[in-house]
Formats: sequence, C-alpha cells, structure tokens
Amino acid sequence: FRSCEQLAMRVKGKKRQPKRNLAVMNRRKWGLYGGKHVIFGNNVSHSVRRTRRKWNPNVQRKKLWSDSLDRWVQLRVTTYALRSIDKAGGLDNYLLHPKRKDLDSVVGQRLQEQVLARLAEIDEQGDVLGGDAEGN
Repeated sequence: FRSCEQLAMRVKGKKRQPKRNLAVMNRRKWGLYGGKHVIFGNNVSHSVRRTRRKWNPNVQRKKLWSDSLDRWVQLRVTTYALRSIDKAGGLDNYLLHPKRKDLDSVVGQRLQEQVLARLAEIDEQGDVLGGDAEGN
C-alpha cells in the first residue's frame, strides 16, 4: 500500500472519496475571482480560546474597458484579479491568457467568447481590406 490512508480504506472495505472543499462559492461563477474563495479558520484570543470564522475575498464591482469589444464591461472582480488584469496588459489579454485561474467563471467564459469572436471579425476585415498586416 502506498499510504496509511489506502490501508485504512482497504481494511474497512469501503472506498472513501477524498474530502473536497465544501465551501465552494457559487457566486464566483458570476465574476472574475482569480481563483480566490472563502477561507475558514479560527480567531485565537489572548486566552487561546478559538472561535470559528471565515475570510471572504475582497470583491469589488468595477467597470473595465475592453479594447476589442470597444466598450465598458461591469464586473465583480477581486483585487487579486484586478492586479492580474493590470499585469496581463488589460482585460482582453487576461481573458485570453491560457493560465487564467478562474476558468469556472460563466461571465469570464462569455466575455472570452465575445472577445475571440470580435478578434476573428477584425482579422477577417483586415484580410478583406488589405491582405497581410505587413502592408505588402
């Protein structure tokens, strides 16, 4: 056996599923959260008495400019995602980045599809108007 846990599962005769994070926020589907989620822990007082608490992500409602869509897009974003958008060079670059952490976001996927469709449309117009981008 590879681990004690596998041995324990074999002894009891049951296959146990690994514990998943039960505190998955459904609201993160409707914004760009950058992989951030609710974190649980304890407040520890001076007398070392522990009380449970949670830390919510720092979510802001912002209007971000999309260059390819040529309009403002109002989104719920975490401050972490805002820094990532700045680092990527804008909303469009962030949405098209392959290592984006919030791929489960419905809003993010819709925006990504819109940006890709608009870029394809612009590319087709460029082919019709003048050939390649080098100006030949």
